[in-house]
Parts: sequence; C-alpha cells; structure tokens
Amino acid sequence: MTLDFATLDTLRTHHPAWRLLRSDHAPLVASFLQRVFVAPNVRVMAAADLAEALEDELYALRLHLGETAFPKPALDYLNDWAAPDNLNEEEKRYLREGLESEDQLAVFDLLQKDSLTKGNRDAIKKVAKELLDKLSSGKLQIDHWREKATAQAQVKAEIIKHLFTHLPSGAYDADEINLKADAVFAHIYTAGFGEGARVYH
Repeated sequence: MTLDFATLDTLRTHHPAWRLLRSDHAPLVASFLQRVFVAPNVRVMAAADLAEALEDELYALRLHLGETAFPKPALDYLNDWAAPDNLNEEEKRYLREGLESEDQLAVFDLLQKDSLTKGNRDAIKKVAKELLDKLSSGKLQIDHWREKATAQAQVKAEIIKHLFTHLPSGAYDADEINLKADAVFAHIYTAGFGEGARVYH
C-alpha cells in the first residue's frame, strides 16, 4: 500500500483502527495492543485470554490512577473497541476475527469450510491477507485487467498457485482448492477491483 495523501485521508475517515485511535480510550488501546500483540509478536489471541490480559492491565491502571479509573469490566471495553456505534456489522466482524478489512473477511469466508480446526482457521486468515497483499501489489495493478483475457488468466493462476502453496496441508483436496480459487477469483472480479475502483488494502 502506498502512503500517499489520498490513501491516508481515506484510512483516516473510514478505517476502524483510526476511529479507535481518535477515541477517549486511545492511550489504553494503543498501550494494551502494543504490550499484548506487537511486543511479543502475537497475531491472534482467544477472546478469553484477551479479556484476561486486559483485566490485568485495568487492575494495574486502577492501582495507579484510583479505583474509579476505567470502571467497566475488560470484556465491556473489548466489545466497545470492536463494535463502536459507527461500525457496520462486517467491520465489527473482521475486527473480531483479527483481520484488517472487509475484503480480507470476504476472502476468508470464501476459503472456510466446516471441518477446520482453530489452527487451520488462523492459517486461512493469514492466507487471505497474504493473497490480497500479493494481488494488490501485482496482478491487479494491470490497467483494465478485467477486460483482458490474459490478465484475468494471470490473476486466476496467481490465486490458484497461492492457495495450493499456502492453504493448510491436508485440510483441502485439489478439487476443493480449485473450487475455492474459482470463488475467490469471481469475488475479486465482480467486486470491481482494479483501475478506477477500490483495490485491496
């Protein structure tokens, strides 16, 4: 993603993380996320573990700032952060899933199936993120790619290659991967990504 003015201005006004950082709890949010996710390089955490970690953080802050500081239970704060009033249902859901955008959530949903373990679900989130990053920095940058059969074939081939290489081993057979690749390609094509339209970010 390029960090030009237009991109940053769009993120500032539409991205839920920016909205969260403009809230009254921004210092708590940023320091907590830094301590729990960034410093130890943790990408995903169970909701119960996250609530427990925040409860510990709130306890320490109350000792320092007084009992009336941050009076709500940790889970209430987490729900507030993940579901502010100005977020739509999809934004709330992709934040709960630990994803960065509705686009990633859409691809993640297309790649899921009933028999996945928690570890496989986490791996598929990573696959969705990396696939969209790869496409948005490469194949989808081709001018009018949806109008060119060869460009469409390149995009589809990239999706197939990525899924065969990165989906959890043993979780999908070849037919399932091809069906998932078709679904992801159809979504990207019909969602209008490319020149003059929104791109994955």
